[in-house]
Amino acid sequence: MLEMTPASTPPTHVLAIEGMMCQQSCGSTVANALRNVPGVSRAEASFADHSASVWGDVDVALLIDAVECVGFGAEVSESKPVPATVSLKSSREFRVSGMRTLTDARRVEQAALKAGCVSAKANVNAGRLLADGSARAVERAVTAEGYACEAVDVTNDGALLLKVEGMSCAACS
Repeated sequence: MLEMTPASTPPTHVLAIEGMMCQQSCGSTVANALRNVPGVSRAEASFADHSASVWGDVDVALLIDAVECVGFGAEVSESKPVPATVSLKSSREFRVSGMRTLTDARRVEQAALKAGCVSAKANVNAGRLLADGSARAVERAVTAEGYACEAVDVTNDGALLLKVEGMSCAACS
């Protein structure tokens, strides 16, 4: 049962959440999953911050498991994370197969950084990596880590062509 927690009380745990596409459906799904973990007195999820704040006496592993069970990635964060800023103008999108967890996403990002990228952001649920740098170098580095990787629609001048399709969750459509 949820208890009242004063708004001024800092959260017991803050999680970085991967894969939320909106606040209405995704954010609510994450918050509700966390509220159902025994020992949680309050839980909030923020799509804008890609984070969730939890109050209560609960093992953080149970919180991460609850978030992963509803289809999102989660890891412990010391403070509310600031979404990574990757310049869309100089970045390329890569389709990456084989990412299943936040750990996989971090391995893919690290591989891209080792390939000479200044910034890299992987999205587990979308199976995508946004990174600057040489398409061939990123593909080789990510493939060497055990993931299939290919650049998506890069023109001869290096500009990224985006294919925009429907919304990703029921609340957005």
